[in-house]
Amino acid sequence: MSVGMKIEEFIKKSKAIKLSSRQKTQMREKILLYIKNNPEIKTDLIRHKKTEVTTASWSKLFLNYKFNYSYIMPIAIIIAVIFGGGVSFAAENSLPGDTLYPIKTGINEEVRGWIALSDEAEAKWQYRLAERRLEEAEEIAVNSELKEEVRLNIENNFEKHNEKIELLIAELESKDKLNAAVDLNSRLESSLKAHEQILLKLGQESDDENEEEQVNSVAAKVRLKISKAAKRRSEIEAKTSAETSINPNIKEATAGAMTAAENKLQEVKTFIEESKNRVNENVSAKAEAKFNSAIEVMAEANTEMEEEHYGEAFNLYHKASRLAQEAKLIVEASRNMNLEININGNHDDANEDETKEQDEENKDGNYDANGSINIELSL
Repeated sequence: MSVGMKIEEFIKKSKAIKLSSRQKTQMREKILLYIKNNPEIKTDLIRHKKTEVTTASWSKLFLNYKFNYSYIMPIAIIIAVIFGGGVSFAAENSLPGDTLYPIKTGINEEVRGWIALSDEAEAKWQYRLAERRLEEAEEIAVNSELKEEVRLNIENNFEKHNEKIELLIAELESKDKLNAAVDLNSRLESSLKAHEQILLKLGQESDDENEEEQVNSVAAKVRLKISKAAKRRSEIEAKTSAETSINPNIKEATAGAMTAAENKLQEVKTFIEESKNRVNENVSAKAEAKFNSAIEVMAEANTEMEEEHYGEAFNLYHKASRLAQEAKLIVEASRNMNLEININGNHDDANEDETKEQDEENKDGNYDANGSINIELSL
């Protein structure tokens, strides 16, 4: 889709955004407060009759120029987002149910998505959006405010982002962009594992039974996506191994996977070292153990690469990257939420039937099945 078409689509969407009377009043108050605190605005990009304006008051800006508001307002919103408008900036910290939340999801995220011009970039952005929805659920759950209406909103948006991710991964695979497809799928799988268990723990810590039920509902949705991601990865890996002798691009793809794994291991090593003063010794030990597993898998991958077993090497390089990312997640959970997590298993040997059985057995959230994460609160 061209940028012009995206702008037209955005204008249609912006016209469809409806706020309640209460939300309009709150929005107006926020905007007036911003104008009061910022009496002068720089308008060096605005020209009128070949005269450049450097500064102006808000009143002069709106009195001196005859705007067609039905056309200029969507464009003004776009400019505000791109150049750091106060309302747009404030909306970034909003949560489902807040007045500014429609600005965050319907405008900020839409505009940021326009610069994702490639399949890889768009897939990464959808992955980030899925993470944002889960982070919102966790932040609301921490404050014991996850009600059914808000939970349904989060689940629906999370589902939409995941559907787009699945389509984009399939598109990348069809274009023989194996590294991008597997990398995105692995990162999604690891991230979902952590978020699922964080949600479960937050639900368990809640004193409100309804709150716990709402949080566990989101966690259950996440669990289903973990199983799908693990199954999809296994299928891609099996296909890669089978096509070693017939895929002319497998050697190049494996070399790319090796470089990506080396970069990931270096990134995570630095991150763990820099975080030692911010987490306890137990967390550091868990992260280092996971990272050492990544190093061992990396060595196996290098051996397979030297023996020209490119399919096996490809899969092992991505496994090393995945393990390193899990080590990073262990540290991040402690730094960001004061939680200790231990990511166990990676579904490497689980088939679809076994996964379904585990899902049924573990639907109450208390389990140690393949791919689970044990969590303890740091005191």
